[in-house]
Formats: sequence, C-alpha cells, structure tokens
Amino acid sequence: MIELLIVTLFVHLLYYLFLFEQLAKATGDIEFVKETKLISIVVCFKNEEKNVDAILKALLLQKSDDIVLVDDFSIDQTFEKLSAYQSERVQIISTTIDLPGKKQAVNDGIALAKHDRILFTDADCIPASSDWSFMMNSTDKPIVLGYSPMKKTQGIVNLFARFETYMTGVQYLSYAKAGHPYMGVGRNMIIDRSLRASNLDKIKGQDLASGDDDLTINAIATVENTGICIHPDSFVFTDSLGTLNGFITQKTRHITTSVHYKLAHQIMLGAFSASQVLFYLLLFLGAIFGTIPIHIYLIAYIVKQVVQMSIHSRLIKKMKESIAIHQLLLLDLLLFLYYLVMPFILLIRKNDNRWS
Repeated sequence: MIELLIVTLFVHLLYYLFLFEQLAKATGDIEFVKETKLISIVVCFKNEEKNVDAILKALLLQKSDDIVLVDDFSIDQTFEKLSAYQSERVQIISTTIDLPGKKQAVNDGIALAKHDRILFTDADCIPASSDWSFMMNSTDKPIVLGYSPMKKTQGIVNLFARFETYMTGVQYLSYAKAGHPYMGVGRNMIIDRSLRASNLDKIKGQDLASGDDDLTINAIATVENTGICIHPDSFVFTDSLGTLNGFITQKTRHITTSVHYKLAHQIMLGAFSASQVLFYLLLFLGAIFGTIPIHIYLIAYIVKQVVQMSIHSRLIKKMKESIAIHQLLLLDLLLFLYYLVMPFILLIRKNDNRWS
C-alpha cells in the first residue's frame, strides 16, 4: 500500500509541477497586436429580465460596434426589455425554433453577427472592465479562451463552488497553454465564425441540450489556433451558486458532456481526479488498518499540501480569487469527496439539460 500511495502522489503532483506551474508562471500581460480585428459580441437570453439592464450597461462600454442579443423563447419580459436597447450598434433577434438548450439561439446569433470574429458571454455575467472585449481580442488566435470566476457570497457551498470553478479554469487554461486545449466556457471565449463553420461536422453532441461550448472547443481547438487570455480586465464574473442542488445540477450537466471529449482528454482528466481520490482513500485505509506508518502518512500529506499551496498561492492571486490559503486544506478534502461522490450521483439522478 505504501508503494501505491507514493505512485499516486507522484502522478498527482506531476499535474501541479509540469502543467499548472506553467500557468502560474505565465504573465497576464497582453502582447498587443498592431491592429485588432473587428469583433461581434453575442449573448443569448432565456428568462433573464432581471439581468438585462446590468449586462447591457457593461456591454455598451465595450470596444465593439456590433452587439447581438438573442432571446430564446423567454416567457417573462426579457424580449421587451432587450428591445429598448435596439440601435444601429445593438441587434436583437428572437429565436424562431424552440429546441432544448441554447444551440439554436447561438446559431442564430452567429448568423446575425456582422463580423467573423465573435466573442461570447452569458446573460447572467458581468465583464470585469470596459476593456474586456479589447483584451480578449488582442490575443491574435481564431480561438481565445478566457476565464470566468464565480461571484463571492456567503456559505460553504459558494466557497467550494468557487474553488471548483477555479480548478476547472486552472485545468483548461493550463492544458491550452501546454498545447492541448480541450474545453472552454461560453461565458468568456472567442471563436472565429469561419473556423467554426468549416468544422461543424467534427462537433459532437448535436443531440445534447448542453455542452455546446465544451464540445465545440474539444472538436476544433488545436495548439496552432488557440490562445488564452488571463489579464484580470478580461475576466467575466458569473452569478454564484449558493445551494447544493444548484451546484450538483450544473456539475451533472458538465460531467455528462465530458464523456464526449476526445479519449486522450478523458484519460488525462480522469487520471487527475482518480489520483486525488485514490490518495485520500489510501491515507484513510492506511490509518484505519495500520498499513501505512504514521511518518509516511504525514510526509505524503505534507508534501502534497506544500506543493499544491505553493502553486495555488500564485494562481489564486493571478486569477483574482477570494480564496484564503488556509482554506485550501478543507477545499482539497472536499474536492476528494466531490470526485468520489459525483459518479454515484450521476447514476441515480436524471440528467437536467435545461438552461434558463
């Protein structure tokens, strides 16, 4: 059991030392291109009347001459509130085909956009600054992956939800920087319309109601066509998850989508979560049955935490997260429980692919 513990710890720390460390070292400075391309901003809405004014106030500050707002069969006053912003700069459309998820709304928005370069976000998000679109557009790649932290509120559910969102961001940004992009979040990413259109046949999950963003990036992103933007002004903040049910519902949709990733990506992501689970299981079993000497137990745990904290401390600062270093011990244990329990939740819970 000691040998297995050492191997598990070694595998787990490889991700931190050779993958996440590279993101921690990366600068958030933008290498400004001499002339940025014209860009359209596309946002889809479904029953978001409470968020219309806030997101439009932020969008109108952006350096884009084309803002496309798509109402996807809202049953509240979303469309009426959007209509008040109609102008030469702001285009508004109502989706005519009511399909599960937001695929049709996204397709309609892309079709209406004036420019080939399209920046996406969601209706419940707020850009960190008026330079959001400029910062994202200054990364001269057909695909640009941005970061979208979760807003801080009170409670342990929000704390872990923010940490899990942060860990997801660390992973997909680190993989992209290392030349292996596998996903992005529709809350903050650029995709050139021409690139997407020429690769539609490669995108999986057309029958799924969720996962459009993940599966599009997983299908068409390469080391040559994908860049990342981690300047703080390029971040987009998303509404917080304050309830356990809301968090589980969101994560269930994400996990059911990830099974459609390329096999190599599934293996790499699975090995990380498996090493987290196996490490703690071995510690607990070793403590219960006395198969791991206490000094080995403590050394393994301390080494894991020291390496992780040394990298997390820099990444948390870089990604402007409100997570205290002393909270990482608890969050690491909760991450183990999350990875351990979620597969069983998937077995007993029906998939909820709705978007609201």
